[in-house]
Amino acid sequence: PYLCGDQFTLADIYIFPVIERIVVVLSTYRNFWIPPSLSHLIHWYKVMCERPAIRVATADRTEESMRTYCYEKESRNEYLLEVYECYALHEEEQFQQLNDDDGRAGVNVYRELSEEVEDRERMAICERGKSSCEQCVIS
Repeated sequence: PYLCGDQFTLADIYIFPVIERIVVVLSTYRNFWIPPSLSHLIHWYKVMCERPAIRVATADRTEESMRTYCYEKESRNEYLLEVYECYALHEEEQFQQLNDDDGRAGVNVYRELSEEVEDRERMAICERGKSSCEQCVIS
């Protein structure tokens, strides 16, 4: 069931994170999936996900991780999506600068800025004459 036959090898360990990112990240940001015709790869991925060490490595984030890193999401898949968001939007340099300037554990300053920009854009629409904008909640 493994890449090199019945034996679990370094090849499986090396390739698993790549395939995990295809399954989780690329399917979300690039609408890319492993084609059903690659049933052997899909089966391999399922077998790998059942291995105890893989379950530990891909578990949801721990409290220590939440206190240490600048990301907010706790579930593994949501965390991966959050980590790769700036790359998917080609804004990795902006993320790095924001993190260098204001980064702190448990807070994604890139996402905070994105939300602030969205709020400002929404308010700008309202200020241009749509005073009854139902999308805006101005406190």
